[in-house]
Amino acid sequence: MGILIFHVPVALLCLFVASSIASAQDRDTHALPSASALYREFEDDPITAIDRYVGKAVTLEGVRGKVILDSEGISAAVHIADRGKPNALILSFPDRNELAGVKKGQTFRFTCMVKKFEFGNVWLEDCAIANSAGGEAPRLLSANVLYRAFEEDEVNAANRYAGRFVTAEGLCGNVILLDDGKSAAVHVPDRHTPNALILSFPNRNELSGVSKGQRFVFTCGVRKFEYLKLWLEDCHLWR
Repeated sequence: MGILIFHVPVALLCLFVASSIASAQDRDTHALPSASALYREFEDDPITAIDRYVGKAVTLEGVRGKVILDSEGISAAVHIADRGKPNALILSFPDRNELAGVKKGQTFRFTCMVKKFEFGNVWLEDCAIANSAGGEAPRLLSANVLYRAFEEDEVNAANRYAGRFVTAEGLCGNVILLDDGKSAAVHVPDRHTPNALILSFPNRNELSGVSKGQRFVFTCGVRKFEYLKLWLEDCHLWR
């Protein structure tokens, strides 16, 4: 039996290769997932979606709906609609100032921790506006995420963080000036615990200009988790 040999023009072969490379690049640099797509995963198969997402950080795009400001003037909740449900996703922003300039009906990009799927809503917490130039780039470690790591699995968190320095961001709570006239303790809240993290600053002058409710970045040594509080020492503002 004879063998048929097909001669493919070089130009056509190059076009095929270029098309294959472009398709691979499209798969690797896909569009940022939408908030609606995440919601529908939970709606269609909640068990699989819970296993896949709960307790993990996601970076998404969605259309801003209603904003609910908390009574303390610090945090806010944002609703994102899907089809006829105005609050399909409920985003908790510990620092509501991050939402300045984001108007109702505007598409915006955010990073949150997926908390739960309950009452037909996807609840997300510890949210922050993501960098539009690289929404999926990792953020600084969140003080809230650090605290919850100890709250949920103290042994593993201690093995990972205790005795090490971390750089994190959080909301400034109460500042307590100590009797030595030099140092100060700063409380960082998490949910309904106003002093979930207690930061020890040997030089309290570093805190000038940092006001209550302001998001700030700090570097501290992780000391211990005791009495459901995370104690950090030798803290400095991150410059």
